[in-house]
Amino acid sequence: MNKREIGSRAEKLVLDYLLGKGMSLVAQNYISPYGEADIILMDGDEFAFVEVKARRSDKFGKPAEAVTKSKMKKYLLTAQYFFMNAGMEDYRVRFDVAEVYLTSGSPWVNYIQNAYDFSGIEEFY
Repeated sequence: MNKREIGSRAEKLVLDYLLGKGMSLVAQNYISPYGEADIILMDGDEFAFVEVKARRSDKFGKPAEAVTKSKMKKYLLTAQYFFMNAGMEDYRVRFDVAEVYLTSGSPWVNYIQNAYDFSGIEEFY
């Protein structure tokens, strides 16, 4: 399996998992000038921007550790672009990470809600 196939498989696992938790799909592979959001969902009255990271092992660290400040900034800018294009000014949003472990057994998802925030936003600019 190449990286694209692994990514698609991981996103499908995460999407099925989250839809099963009662979330609603807003967009998948949403592209903005700043980057791509893997999955955007509604969880009640809150938007969840979900970065999916898959690994076959944790030899090089946990999948969530691969979400760098640069990637976080791209997600923030992508979310701002999404809401601006939708004409939305009043919304609740969070940024989650879904770790997918594609081990030799059954793949499994570790979902991290509010994986990062922008309380120290000045460090991103």
